[in-house]
Formats: sequence, C-alpha cells, structure tokens
Amino acid sequence: MLYAIWVKIDEALPWMELKEAYKNRALAYKAAKKLLGVLAVKVVRVDLKR
Repeated sequence: MLYAIWVKIDEALPWMELKEAYKNRALAYKAAKKLLGVLAVKVVRVDLKR
C-alpha cells in the first residue's frame, strides 16, 4: 500500500495531490513536513475583491 500527500492551501482552492507516493504513513508525514518547511510561494497577481 502506498501513501500520497494531499495539500489544501485555501478554502477557495481544491485539494492538490503531490506526485510522490510513500511506502508508509510515517515517511509521507516526514516528507510533507520537509516540503512545507521549505515551500516558497510566489505571488503573481493581487486584485481587488469584487
């Protein structure tokens, strides 16, 4: 059985499944923590809310 990592950024966006699959839950958890620790976000546009 393989485990996937799902990420939810905001309520307005859908869940995103990351590409990698892991052999057990502990490996998936460690990978998610590592990824979220080094995640870089680039804001490309900010608009007024209508």
